[in-house]
Amino acid sequence: MISRDDFPDPSSAATEPLSLQLGAGATAMAQSVCMTHAEVEKQLGANYAEIPVALGLASNGSVFEVFSTVDGTSWTMVVTLPNGTSCLLAKGEAWENVPKVPKVALGSQT
Repeated sequence: MISRDDFPDPSSAATEPLSLQLGAGATAMAQSVCMTHAEVEKQLGANYAEIPVALGLASNGSVFEVFSTVDGTSWTMVVTLPNGTSCLLAKGEAWENVPKVPKVALGSQT
């Protein structure tokens, strides 16, 4: 079962910045809780009522996701490696979605 005490708090001095975690590979992942993506999604949903709200693809093929409660009171950042293993990276409070700004084509008139 996932417990928020099992993985690093981003406010902790012991937690490496994400940029370092990306390059640290197995060392950073060894400090995190890892399991299948299906199990992460199931546990975060059941224990914290968190659902995926954002994702992005890293240059190494990993997928970063943010899970959050509907009202944003808590969030969890997860990385899924190319081999399918998902690891918890960070947790926090007060997630807020930022509205998308429409793209403007170069040279267009507003």
